[in-house]
Amino acid sequence: MKPSVTENHVNNIVNDKTVFWEYYKARYPAFNNSNIFKRDLQYAVKRYLEFKGIKAAFSESDQIAEQVLSRFIKEGILKPLDNNTFRLSLESN
Repeated sequence: MKPSVTENHVNNIVNDKTVFWEYYKARYPAFNNSNIFKRDLQYAVKRYLEFKGIKAAFSESDQIAEQVLSRFIKEGILKPLDNNTFRLSLESN
């Protein structure tokens, strides 16, 4: 089955996570073991897609951000502290 456009965007961000996190760190204060807020990640995903020439409505970019967040948690890049706050762990990846 062909992946949806949303899944393609999620896969592109997750597969190119080094570039995404460099983009994120250029706009938001972030370093290993810093707190990442869900809303900042949502805005970063929207702006990153725009940077890549992809226009996405806020509702679509929020869906993409939720899936990216879930994948980064599974990969151990983000560790949940509560529902809206996560600890960034880039050194182990």
